[in-house]
Amino acid sequence: MLAAHIDTLFDQGWLSFRNNGQILINTELNNEVKEYLSLPEKISLFSILSHNDLEWHRDNILR
Repeated sequence: MLAAHIDTLFDQGWLSFRNNGQILINTELNNEVKEYLSLPEKISLFSILSHNDLEWHRDNILR
């Protein structure tokens, strides 16, 4: 489960994740917003079951 602010950015395509948990952030997201939200560089590892979902999100939602 993602923190609410990270989940919102994820749903809107501003960020996604590599399978290892590294956060991918759209370069157009304002640096001040990134700093204000204190986005981590990486989150806990996702299960293998979610790898297909993450790949789909990166290919179809990430801006």
